[in-house]
Amino acid sequence: MTTLNDALVATSVGVLEDLCFVCPDPAEDAAPSSKDVLTVEVGFSGPVAGKLALCFLDVRRAEIASAMLGEGPEPLSEGDIRDAMGEVANVICGQLLPRIGGKEAVFDLGAPTFVERGAQAKTDAFVALAALGGRIEVSLCVTKGSFA
Repeated sequence: MTTLNDALVATSVGVLEDLCFVCPDPAEDAAPSSKDVLTVEVGFSGPVAGKLALCFLDVRRAEIASAMLGEGPEPLSEGDIRDAMGEVANVICGQLLPRIGGKEAVFDLGAPTFVERGAQAKTDAFVALAALGGRIEVSLCVTKGSFA
């Protein structure tokens, strides 16, 4: 049986490879960072409700956004970079929920929102990945129901 963490790892790695052309590895330190960092969150509701959070710590976000958007070496605006981060979080969430909730379950995803995150609150699944000289963290927090 696949655990929430296994599903989160597989989905996150797959999306980063396919959408962002990044090949992440498990991070050496698997614990969530306590650094203040810009985090994008995607809320979801349905048979289970909660949110998925994604943050890039010391990762070259512009490089990921450029690869994802098919842009050249010209610098991207902070807005373009945030849009790309939001899309990555949205795709991870959108692919993760049917994997863990079943293909018949219907979920509504909210628009990506950005928050400054310090020490992380409760999470039900967490993955830390190393990529592009930094770290990518993805977490899932269930606020209603459960993925049994």
